[in-house]
Amino acid sequence: MNWNRELPAITLMILLLLPSTWLLLGTEVYSQVAMAAPNCLDDVDGEHFGNQPNSYDVTSYGTDLEWVNTSNYGIDTWANITISIEDENIELAAWYAEQNPGGPTVILTHGIRSCKEDSSILMPGAMLYNAGFNVIAFDMRDHGESTIEDMRVSAGQKEWRDLIAVWEWVRDVGGVQEEQIGVFGNSMGAATVAIAFAQETSMQAIWIEASWYDMARIVRSELARGGFPQNLATAAIWAGIAGAGEDITALPPSDAAQNVGNRSMYILHNKMDERIVIDHGEDMCADAKDSVGTDGRVECWMPSTSMNNSGYTDGPLGHIVTMLVLTDMYEQNLVNWFASELGHQFPLDYQPIASGSTPPL
Repeated sequence: MNWNRELPAITLMILLLLPSTWLLLGTEVYSQVAMAAPNCLDDVDGEHFGNQPNSYDVTSYGTDLEWVNTSNYGIDTWANITISIEDENIELAAWYAEQNPGGPTVILTHGIRSCKEDSSILMPGAMLYNAGFNVIAFDMRDHGESTIEDMRVSAGQKEWRDLIAVWEWVRDVGGVQEEQIGVFGNSMGAATVAIAFAQETSMQAIWIEASWYDMARIVRSELARGGFPQNLATAAIWAGIAGAGEDITALPPSDAAQNVGNRSMYILHNKMDERIVIDHGEDMCADAKDSVGTDGRVECWMPSTSMNNSGYTDGPLGHIVTMLVLTDMYEQNLVNWFASELGHQFPLDYQPIASGSTPPL
């Protein structure tokens, strides 16, 4: 073999294959990040099968937390509704609990591969309803009972439009003034709320729990968690753009924190969250406090909470658990925040829901 002649050809082949391999690996990473799982309520493998606003189990990453008692945290009366996004041919399944027509209303936004029947939506919903608010929860596209568009999750890049559609429905059909519509979200739901807050400047008051600051950082941390090189993050992002036409980093939640102005943002992030680490919450809080105007308000709550019950071993022990381990304080902060920001008057007979559902710390 004439190595002087073959080496340049081999080198060229390697150089040509490297980008293809890099993109192939990125495509695999992207497919995992963007994979939808709209079987939330399936009777075979749905994690939240059987859950309703009036009765539900607490399940975390496939483990049923039987020691958590939610019997006091329910809503007895609600209506199942459908909200259409006509220009996208999307229909959103929702449940709506109205007790004060035209009065202060809070929209609840679930996380990735979850749905409106997730206990992390139903429990705060019950807290707010008990305090006299109207509450509405919905399934984002490619989740739960809403339209399955492409079996992909876009990390809030499309889902924020779902939230805006619900917000507009509350305003236009529910007859609620914009300044009396609050929005709640946790995990990807929180990121989606933040993106919507940045895009719709008429949105006045939000509560975001465990949002990420920017998606690129999340992809890197998830790769590290799985033992993969973090530099594949760029490949995954490019694979999304090339293969699905979706840039999952285009609209970062940080845009909301940097543009609070004369509006209101509550940031809750657990210091012991292993899924979306505290750096994200700290950066969101710092930016929000820098950007808030004279007539705006920013509050940040960063507790150190974790579930160490011996029966719970699966999933992150610190992700979206504050409502379970600091239940009374969580309820107090949640209802007081939205009451203050939405101009809500508590019912004369209002009493916080009795505790007794709090697991050992």
